[in-house]
Amino acid sequence: MREQLAQRPMLALLFGMICGSGLAFGNWPWIGFPFLCLLVWRWKFLGFGVAGFLIGFVLMPAVPELERERRGVSGNLLVSTVPEYGQEARLAWGEYEGKRYRLILPDLGGIHRGDRGSFSGEIRALSEVAGYSRGSVGVIKVERFELKDEGFFLWRWGDQIAASFRESSTEGLSARSAAIVRGVCFNQTDGLDQEDWAAYRRFGVIHLLSASGFHVVVVAGMLLGLFSLFPMPRLVQIGLVLGVLCLFAAAAGFRPPILRAVLMAGIALPAYALRREADGVSAVSLAGVVNLMLDPTVMVDLGFQLSMLTTFGLVWVITPQRWDGWNWGARLVAPTIIATCASYPLLGSVFGVVSWVGIIGNIVAAPLVGLLVVFSLLAWAVESLVPPVGSTLWMGIDGLASVVNRIVEIGGSTPGPELVLPAYSVAGVVGLYGLILAIGGWKK
Repeated sequence: MREQLAQRPMLALLFGMICGSGLAFGNWPWIGFPFLCLLVWRWKFLGFGVAGFLIGFVLMPAVPELERERRGVSGNLLVSTVPEYGQEARLAWGEYEGKRYRLILPDLGGIHRGDRGSFSGEIRALSEVAGYSRGSVGVIKVERFELKDEGFFLWRWGDQIAASFRESSTEGLSARSAAIVRGVCFNQTDGLDQEDWAAYRRFGVIHLLSASGFHVVVVAGMLLGLFSLFPMPRLVQIGLVLGVLCLFAAAAGFRPPILRAVLMAGIALPAYALRREADGVSAVSLAGVVNLMLDPTVMVDLGFQLSMLTTFGLVWVITPQRWDGWNWGARLVAPTIIATCASYPLLGSVFGVVSWVGIIGNIVAAPLVGLLVVFSLLAWAVESLVPPVGSTLWMGIDGLASVVNRIVEIGGSTPGPELVLPAYSVAGVVGLYGLILAIGGWKK
């Protein structure tokens, strides 16, 4: 394993950047970075690691001085993330006077990522339970926004797609089914009630309610199958798939997990078309580096952390040679077991519990959710062209969503589905993953 790590300098660059930026949040980098260097100890690997550490140190996000008082405010505002659907308003992050704020936007539409404009509103303090919120110093409730400069067209198109899907699914499905479908397709989880949230968490499938690599694979597979029906070169098909995936990512909020997945698709699909084998570990590392360069604060985003860890585990263990040698049963079970083992050390530290039925939950629920994503997107597209047919399709999808909800509800009600773990810190998480690598390196 030591030699395999040494041949992937992009991995060293990523880990160095995480450690360099991580100094803003604790002393664990002084444990993690030397540990990896001693484990691998190859000059090329160390060089990239040190370079990443210095880059991360330069990009290190500051721990902000928080706003404490409520006051009126006006001026110029930049919307820096894709607005999300909240319970009562749309939410985003924005930049005002060189500082980052959590934004509460008027639910009027027409405000997108990258938009600049004059505004008036009210500054409030962050919630006491919010913790570190992507470097935000407070909350701005925007009461008036006058657009001056539009952002990149991709954000506007993505928001229009998400809004169209939201309207179509809301009209075609029951309230509960619509909430689940909007969540699994486009991260619109504002309609989910607390009981459903708890059931998905207890059954170990809460990640299915957030568009990520799983959803990108499903959408990419659907598009490749569709485009293969038309007489066009493979590279053209892949170019169209990547273009649609970019729109899908924008519609789903362009969050770190889905950005990572689309970047990896941009590496893997052309390599496949050119009959080359892309190195999965290096592709994941490059996607992580891009995420951190765009916004170093994502390193403390749980979605980004889980996405990176589970994907690293999958691409490290599941090589093409191993996959070809496995039967269908191993192919069905292995990805779930690997992703679970890769994510549980972190989940245990954050929540103090892990779901022992999570492996069963993912094996049972994930394929059904994949079908739900495919059929829901098809129903939305068909309804846009032939409304009566699309309305009929939504009726069938309502039944499938009800089946998924029922399975999760039963699985989540299993007696004692969660195991309570003793508390351990971030340094403990780093040490635990380091121990896994060290054991693997020793065996090698």
